[in-house]
Amino acid sequence: MTSEPTAPIGVETAAVSRFITGMSRAGTTWVGKCLNARPDAAVFGETSFWGRWYVPPRADGTYDQAQIHGILERLKRRGTCVQSLSGQGPGCLRVLNRENVGEHLDVAFADFKAPQTPLALFQRLGAMVASAEGAAIAIEKTPHHVNWIGRIITEIPSARFLIMMRDPYDFMVSYQHQGAQKSGSERWKYRWKNHPMGTALVWKGYLRSIDRATRDWPAQTLVVRFEDLRADADGVLDRVQRFFGLEPVPSLAASVPPDNTSFPGGVRPRLRGEQAFWLNLAARRHIRAAGYELRRTPIEPLRIIGSIAVVPFWFVRQYLHLRRRTGGSMLAYIWHWLRPGRSSRPAHGP
Repeated sequence: MTSEPTAPIGVETAAVSRFITGMSRAGTTWVGKCLNARPDAAVFGETSFWGRWYVPPRADGTYDQAQIHGILERLKRRGTCVQSLSGQGPGCLRVLNRENVGEHLDVAFADFKAPQTPLALFQRLGAMVASAEGAAIAIEKTPHHVNWIGRIITEIPSARFLIMMRDPYDFMVSYQHQGAQKSGSERWKYRWKNHPMGTALVWKGYLRSIDRATRDWPAQTLVVRFEDLRADADGVLDRVQRFFGLEPVPSLAASVPPDNTSFPGGVRPRLRGEQAFWLNLAARRHIRAAGYELRRTPIEPLRIIGSIAVVPFWFVRQYLHLRRRTGGSMLAYIWHWLRPGRSSRPAHGP
């Protein structure tokens, strides 16, 4: 399905105040596709607008024209603002895709001249998505925005956040398996990227952010565990829609097939010794505090020793990788994942 880019509708008619966030590999894309199956909703992402690619405004709180141009160029590149919901299957965006989103952005932002605030740019983006899709509301999906809920609420006080979380060991297997279906250099790139120590720190970092969000903004957050979504998809989606202020559409889950992006072939690998070792070492008390059962480490000493030996090389590689993919301070971004934090149990939704 194709469409000519249209002029942007008024931002007030589709202001983005609903966000799908949480742990990656925890069902955010599938939930987004289910909500996209509603005729009145358009879910887009992952923009990383308020997180990794956040561009701090000038001292007066606004962007100049060069900053606006740079942000729009990044959004156009590979269609990052719609890529996770782009495609031909059920629940995908009906009009926007990676190939045509640049044209829509050009039209929507043709009259968008500096000075402009980050909020004004973000809301214009949401209005463009809703207009192109013929939807009344736009919902943004970027998992790691859970780390920046405070920043978003400062700009959008009425914002509401669906937060997905997942059992740490299942998260480890899924996260580590990214790229396994690829071949050649792509597979090696993912293997160097996904060291189990890094995955353990990512899970723990996500949990700290979920803890803070549910503690500081309990009325504006809904936590859903991936395990509950699998057990009762219709019940969970009903809660999500009501939380977002939407009249529930029944049987949304049946309209979108399961979206198993980590194991497209259906074969799930086992938890390996070094994976459980790093999780238990880095996040033992957080695992227990979150209500998950601590699993014993499989006895695979050679794998564990090998994973310890490559940590320095992995760290250098990861630093260089993140430096190319982070818009703000690298030190602040790394400190977010490494800093100590409380391990109180996150809320489990209303």
